[in-house]
Amino acid sequence: MFGIVPGDTLLLLADVERGIAVLRNDDFVHLAETVLDARKDRSDDA
Repeated sequence: MFGIVPGDTLLLLADVERGIAVLRNDDFVHLAETVLDARKDRSDDA
């Protein structure tokens, strides 16, 4: 379920008001790389 299998590294994010999110480490790394690449593209345009 959710693509999580034994041996995966997980990241747990929790907020009292917003609840809990469980992410696979691979998904978090992909998200971080996407954000950093977008930020790099914006600074190259400046």
